[in-house]
Amino acid sequence: MVKVKICGIRTLDEAMMCVEEGSDGLGFICGVRYKAEDATEIDTIRKIVKNLPPYVTTVFVTHLEDVGELKGLFRFSLCQVLQIQGDMSPENVVKLRNFFPFAKFVKAVHVNRENPLEYAKRYEETVDALLLDTMTEDRIGGTGIPCDWNICRFIRKSVSKPVILAGGLSPENVLEALEVVRPYGVDANSKLDDPEGMKDRKKVREFIKKVRSWIGPF
Repeated sequence: MVKVKICGIRTLDEAMMCVEEGSDGLGFICGVRYKAEDATEIDTIRKIVKNLPPYVTTVFVTHLEDVGELKGLFRFSLCQVLQIQGDMSPENVVKLRNFFPFAKFVKAVHVNRENPLEYAKRYEETVDALLLDTMTEDRIGGTGIPCDWNICRFIRKSVSKPVILAGGLSPENVLEALEVVRPYGVDANSKLDDPEGMKDRKKVREFIKKVRSWIGPF
């Protein structure tokens, strides 16, 4: 079954709504260097995570690359997974893993950059999964722009680690994306927002319903 993560969570009510609708994971954005209207304070993330029910995977999503700074934030957050959205070196990823041997690590690969497969291969042996996303000049996540799914499929077939598909996924396009890429998981954010930038229950419900309806290889 394809795993579902909803990213850009900012309140406990929003988190619980996504859990109630069937999301496997929740993403909390903290430590940003690019535009991210849904970034959250570390104290808020910790409070949300402490109040979630069991069996919900919590993901700390960050642009930061400094090992010392990130080590403290990730530990305090109580999250189980660290998603590195920026260009932290593979060597520094290994350093962080040594501090958190029981955590899982996900590295974002921006498919619309030069040589995305070569970039993915640099991290293949140091992380637990690769997240395929898009970037713009001022954003490295939450762009609302779909990836080139054919490139994503090629990367998924060329790496040994699970691939999570992100980038502009919505209830309207997720089935096509799944059919083309056949990823381990999907990660949605901005296309599930209401006009105020919070997650819309109807959109979240429809998105997860579409993912669960897909009969794939899992």
